[in-house]
Amino acid sequence: MAKAKKAVPEGHHTVTPVLTLDNAAQAIEWYKKAFGAQEVSRATGPDGKIMHAEIRIGDSPVMLNDAMMGNRGPKALGGSPASIWLYVDDCDALFKSALAAGGEVYGGGMGNPNGHASDPLPCVAVGGGVGKGHRHIQVKKQTPVGNLWLSVANQFGSRIETFGDSNGRVEDFFA
Repeated sequence: MAKAKKAVPEGHHTVTPVLTLDNAAQAIEWYKKAFGAQEVSRATGPDGKIMHAEIRIGDSPVMLNDAMMGNRGPKALGGSPASIWLYVDDCDALFKSALAAGGEVYGGGMGNPNGHASDPLPCVAVGGGVGKGHRHIQVKKQTPVGNLWLSVANQFGSRIETFGDSNGRVEDFFA
């Protein structure tokens, strides 16, 4: 087997996320609207499902595909275990773009992630269909951010009882 000229392909970084989704085509369109993603490539199977696609958000590639061949998407997992962190010059503009594209805001306290403070700050904007009922959860002031992460872990079946300075679950998360 021939050795690659470079360990990391041109235009890539050491780590490239691969997302397995329930509707990769819909996700690609949402990433285009919300984050200005550029579609680099797409390979579909005979059934129309995306076997492999690559988009670029800023200078970073993201690979994605539909759930198939034993891989499970967010619906089968009860939600998505993945997050995407975006580093941008104008986070307010990106946030507004994500909302305009149908994103949702889950409130939580991440003003000081090292101290798990409860400063009011949006936690995550996600594109349609995550969780139950497409809603905004307003977390009570002074709720430790650990409560939100504990609730997420419990939703995915983890049996942990504490996380950081958590003192309970965010019950609205399960409503």
